[in-house]
Amino acid sequence: ELTLWFDLPAAQAAARRASAREADRIEQQDLDFFERVRAAYAARAAQAPQRIVRIDASGTVAQVGAQVLNVLAQRYPGLQAPC
Repeated sequence: ELTLWFDLPAAQAAARRASAREADRIEQQDLDFFERVRAAYAARAAQAPQRIVRIDASGTVAQVGAQVLNVLAQRYPGLQAPC
C-alpha cells in the first residue's frame, strides 16, 4: 500500500483555494483547523513512513508531478508511463 500525502501549509492552501472557486463547507474552516489536520497527517506519516510518503505540494504542478513520478519509480521499478 502507498499513500501520497500532498503537504501544503494551510495559508498557502487557502490562497490557492480562494483563487480557484467558492469554498465548500470544509474549506470554510479557519486556518487553525487546517493546521491541525496537517499535523495529524504528519503524525500518521511519522508512524508509517513506509506507507505514507510526503509530497511537498508548495511547488509548481511540474515540480509536484516530478516528486510523484520519482516516488512511484522508486516503489514500483517496473512501472512504465502510458504511451
